[in-house]
Amino acid sequence: MKRFAAVVSLLLLGASCNPFRRAKPPAPPPAPAQRPVSQPVDQDVIPIPPPPELPAPEPKLPPAEMPQVTPPKPPPAKPARKTQPKAQPQAQAPAAELPQLRPVLTAEEQRQLHQLIDARLARARAALAKAPDSATARQVRTFIAQCEEARKTDLLRAASLAERADLLAQQLR
Repeated sequence: MKRFAAVVSLLLLGASCNPFRRAKPPAPPPAPAQRPVSQPVDQDVIPIPPPPELPAPEPKLPPAEMPQVTPPKPPPAKPARKTQPKAQPQAQAPAAELPQLRPVLTAEEQRQLHQLIDARLARARAALAKAPDSATARQVRTFIAQCEEARKTDLLRAASLAERADLLAQQLR
């Protein structure tokens, strides 16, 4: 019974709310009932009864649209915990380091970088001599030490460290 009520309500609601339906032509009036005409009946001829009236076809309604349900996204995977590697015996040799790629500098470029580093370090040291001991002054000293160490292997890094030391030293003035 519930199913019948649901179908009827869908038919009523669906027929009235469909904006794209076509206007249906009115149904033709039913044909008047024909009275049998008395004809002489031959023995050989069998009278054919009129075809039965078929019920009007039910209007086809579009299937009820089901809301599309997307499955919930799984929670993001938790990153794997990094565990401390166990201490390895001293007998094993450390893994070989991969060589670092460095730009190839001409002799003129190297000379210019050395001059630039020297000028910046001189300014930073002069500012340190006049400034009281502070956190900034300690950071400038750290950059100067790192610059001197990097100067042996990487001139571009040393120039960057010298620039940092110089800029911080300017704040001390």
